[in-house]
Amino acid sequence: MRNLLIIIFALQFGNVNAQLKKFSSINDKPNYDLVQFLEQSNFGKVTLYFNEKTKQEREWSYYPELKISKDLTAVCVSTLPEIKDKYTFIIIVDTKSKNIKDTIGPFYDSFVDAVRFKLRNQKINFVKIRTINPPELFESKYTIFEYKRKGQSLTETIKYDKN
Repeated sequence: MRNLLIIIFALQFGNVNAQLKKFSSINDKPNYDLVQFLEQSNFGKVTLYFNEKTKQEREWSYYPELKISKDLTAVCVSTLPEIKDKYTFIIIVDTKSKNIKDTIGPFYDSFVDAVRFKLRNQKINFVKIRTINPPELFESKYTIFEYKRKGQSLTETIKYDKN
C-alpha cells in the first residue's frame, strides 16, 4: 500500500511539473530591479490590450516574467536593443549578475502564452513554448515550439500548430 501511495504521488507531482507555466500578468507584482535593468538596456515592453482578470480593454506595457530557478528568469520582450526589425522574444536573464543567458525567438505577431523549461546545472537544455496566434492571421489557435541546447545556443527542433 505504501509503495502504491508513493507511485501515485510521483505521478501526480510529475504531471504538475510537466505542464506549461504562464508568464506573469499586469496584475502581478514585478521584479523592479529586473524591470529597471531591462528599461536601461532598451528592451521593448510587451503591449497588452485586454486584462483577463478585470475584463478591461486598455493599453498596458510591461515585461511578462516567469521565474525559472533561483537566479534565472524568463522575460517576454517586444524588441531587443540590437534588433529593431524583428519582434517578440523570450530572454533568459541571470537576475544575480544581470546577464542575458539566452534569447529565443522572434515570434512576431503571436503572443507568448506559456513555457516549460528543463534545466541541468543551472543551464537550460530544453524549452517548450506555446504562443497564442491572432485569429485574423492564423488558422490555428496555438503554435508550439520546442528548443534544445546545441552547443552554446538553444535551437528550434520542433514547431507545430494546435487548436
